[in-house]
Amino acid sequence: MPKGKELKVAPTRRVDFEPSENDIKRQIKDFLKLKHILCYHLLQGLRAYPGLPDIVAHIGGRVVYIEVKKRTGKLTPAQELFEAQCEEDGVDYWVVRDVADIAGRF
Repeated sequence: MPKGKELKVAPTRRVDFEPSENDIKRQIKDFLKLKHILCYHLLQGLRAYPGLPDIVAHIGGRVVYIEVKKRTGKLTPAQELFEAQCEEDGVDYWVVRDVADIAGRF
């Protein structure tokens, strides 16, 4: 580099990484399996019941529906109806945004 010339570097920007819902689902299923909890993913398709949650788990003798959302994610109207039906029927329905949300329920 010639004398008198300084190397100019653009300032760095911090990029916050937010995991995808699939990443969060995988982490939650891995956590539940480490706790020896039966859990499985519900596949969504054209003929699936509207609003089905992402994961079903058997925890402490009860079935728990788990809907995974990113930090800023919101339930769809169909998911809100499914959640309301679960609440009315006394069935556990959890909306979780990371593994800590699950771990905090034990």
